[in-house]
Amino acid sequence: MASDHTPNDIIFEEVLGDSRSFTINRQTITKDFVFRVTSDLFVDLAEKHLLPGTSFEMLFDDKVFQQQMLPLFYGMVPLTFMFYIDDDNFQLLYAASLSATQINFTTWELKLTYDIPDDNGANSGSAGAGGGNTGPSDREQNSTKFTQVSFNGSVSTEKIQKAIVKECQKAKNRPAGEVVPYTVGQTGLIGYSEDGIEGADVYVRAFKFQITQYMPPSKLTYSYIRRLSRMITCVNQKKFFGFAPESVMFIGYSGEGDLYQAVPVTLEFEVKNNFAFDDTFYKLSSPDDEVVWVGDSKVVLTAQQYDRIFEPEFPTTAAATGLGDENGIHSGWSIVSYEYAPQIMTANNGRQIRKPSLRTIFTHYDPIDFDKFKL
Repeated sequence: MASDHTPNDIIFEEVLGDSRSFTINRQTITKDFVFRVTSDLFVDLAEKHLLPGTSFEMLFDDKVFQQQMLPLFYGMVPLTFMFYIDDDNFQLLYAASLSATQINFTTWELKLTYDIPDDNGANSGSAGAGGGNTGPSDREQNSTKFTQVSFNGSVSTEKIQKAIVKECQKAKNRPAGEVVPYTVGQTGLIGYSEDGIEGADVYVRAFKFQITQYMPPSKLTYSYIRRLSRMITCVNQKKFFGFAPESVMFIGYSGEGDLYQAVPVTLEFEVKNNFAFDDTFYKLSSPDDEVVWVGDSKVVLTAQQYDRIFEPEFPTTAAATGLGDENGIHSGWSIVSYEYAPQIMTANNGRQIRKPSLRTIFTHYDPIDFDKFKL
């Protein structure tokens, strides 16, 4: 016999105590809800043998269950949930699973779980999805997928052959009329002798960072892995994670997983600041970002991300490279070579010295579009 109640009323009641639990760990946030769904519509459908358990046909027919029940439940379930961290910031969670248990003919219990998908909801286009203000990007829009960033800064050594002279004095046993080869502020050779230039080891900045991308099996293909192998030792053709073009080199990658879950793939990079030579002054690039805002997105400007190296014996570099806001800026991965010409100091001093006579800047590493990483 059909129910006397309005059959189309579906009542959702949250089960307090069992509902609204959440879990936060290093990789995700999960939020669980538990509802009791009650409707006389279930009774009417049962009398018509349209629900599981009301006839032998329905009892063994999962296809009919899915066709009849899922539209009722999924139509009531919101696809997203805003998990607020504080008054202004939230992480958008997405419906991950729905389980249903029949209590009786009029009541079902639903358990609904929300979490962060492997791509951080990048395909949704909603606020807080990948491009939000959570995670390392901080609204720079450099990465739309769920990523983790690690980094390390240190110093390394390299040998230089010349440096700016602070003071140069001749020995007391040298003739009074003999002049010194270098004046203060000029460039002098370090450890020069007839056997060559000994040079000196100096500290230089070294910065590496790693990006771990959680990739679905559909994206981590054999073709993608082969592409990574061919991109090692290439530099960035365009701005990359806020670093200037041709200042970042791809130096390695690693990953391990299976075809049934997202695979963490770690890409490793090293940064060397771009540079220009100047015959009048020396200046390091600013340690602070230069940014502009485009809507709600922060854009890092890289035109001034280069060091200006003082080298008075040569003219200021002026080749057009497209790496900054003016000509003469070169990739930090360029190779700089010097040639030293012999020179007789003065008419009354026959000592032969060598002075830099030719500066050549070479390029060796190929720039490539780092969008091919699909970050």
